[in-house]
Amino acid sequence: MYSTVITTGVVITCIKLLLMPAYHSTDFEVHRNWLAITSSLPLEEWYYNNDSIWTLDYPPLFAYFEFLLSKPATMVDPNITRLDNHEYANDNCVTFQRISVVASDLILIIATDYYVSTLTDRVKHRSIALALLIVCNSGLLIVDHIHFQYNGMLFGILIFSLVAMKREWFITAAALFTILLFFKHIFVYFAFAYFIYLLTHYCLYTSHTRHSLVTIATLRFIALSLTVLSISFVSLLPFISQLSQLLSRLFPFRRGLTHAYWAPNAWALYNTADIILSKLFISNSNSSLTRGLVGDGTHTFLPSVTPLATLVCTLVSMLPGMLIGMRVNRVDNPFVRFVTSLTLCGFSSFLFGWHVHEKAILLVIIPFTLIAIEHPSLTPIYTLLSAVGVFSLFPLVIQLREIPIKICLFLLNISFCHIFLPKCVAKANQLSLLELCYLSGLLPLICLDIFGGYLATYQFIPLMMTSLYCAVGNFYVYFKICLFAIQLCTS
Repeated sequence: MYSTVITTGVVITCIKLLLMPAYHSTDFEVHRNWLAITSSLPLEEWYYNNDSIWTLDYPPLFAYFEFLLSKPATMVDPNITRLDNHEYANDNCVTFQRISVVASDLILIIATDYYVSTLTDRVKHRSIALALLIVCNSGLLIVDHIHFQYNGMLFGILIFSLVAMKREWFITAAALFTILLFFKHIFVYFAFAYFIYLLTHYCLYTSHTRHSLVTIATLRFIALSLTVLSISFVSLLPFISQLSQLLSRLFPFRRGLTHAYWAPNAWALYNTADIILSKLFISNSNSSLTRGLVGDGTHTFLPSVTPLATLVCTLVSMLPGMLIGMRVNRVDNPFVRFVTSLTLCGFSSFLFGWHVHEKAILLVIIPFTLIAIEHPSLTPIYTLLSAVGVFSLFPLVIQLREIPIKICLFLLNISFCHIFLPKCVAKANQLSLLELCYLSGLLPLICLDIFGGYLATYQFIPLMMTSLYCAVGNFYVYFKICLFAIQLCTS
């Protein structure tokens, strides 16, 4: 049977192969070094090794994944897995690592195709939109196939979990999500949405009599707990003696509030306010926030932000998402509420989390895509989110020769949204004049991104402007999604 997703996957795979000579960031060396660590050292030394600054700081299942990759890597070129071979990136190494990302993306393609099978006949014709906006997602192409990471594989696991949740295979959904957490811990912010939804819709919701409700809820909760704990135990068991070291690697709070390039969130706005206020009210002010060094920035006028403060802000902003997940009503579509809850939890962590990377915007875009293809009223806000999200990734690709690629991917992303997402006739559900003006404001920022490298002393200005402008758009979208969540709860 003809599959739109698989066909699209074949085409995009060819495009990914064409991107192999493109720029790659320090993350390329990070993953090469992880291949060397897991191949050359005994397991008990993986999270202690610091021969390179790019130490292993992903959970155990991703470490095992790197260990498996190291076997064919050694056969391709033994120098790839040498610990002392820092910054090694000859043609064999680049080809192998690029192909490993392309191959791992098969999980995303298969998962998306599987998700299409769950669509109702009313929206099944929109599978082309799902294929183009997930399998061909411009943000994933920039982050994974130019910048260099393995997010496509991870989002594939997430989508498999969401399919299980949609089919009400709750134990399977919990198991897959737990596996995902032990691949990359950034997905922990989704755990709040998962926990609340599984608790209310699986453990507590039952058609049985009230007399048996407590028994059924208890048994189901035990089943869920055993599933999560058993996967956690198997993943952590080899590292149980070095658990504190593992945790210190996964959650390195010493890295500072913001990354070298500020993610477009609340702390980008906070940092800018601190810089402006210190310039106005403190003589000879010279802020360290614009040095572009990880963990180096300190506030000079506003109070410093602690990890605990970011956690409180994140949890408070998650409340709309968690509340919508609690609502139990099997008459309407509970899965839409769950994915909306997931999106808001991901958005909250992006907007208020500690040391957030700009790449984390994909935690919002990918799940929100699943809702947008079914709800025409969300097309404008999804278009805005997707455009701002992809644009905010531009600073990850710093070479001039990749500028045409970045711009083409950005324009393709907007075109896919405009052409393939469902339309709503109502004028209120189209991009407003204000939203169109905001999107137009990205054009001068593209010019600033192109020529910003020639500003010498003020090279940080293009990065700061991109962060600030995109942060405003992200907050606008967040509140719009909150309004949509309220409508779901009250309808």
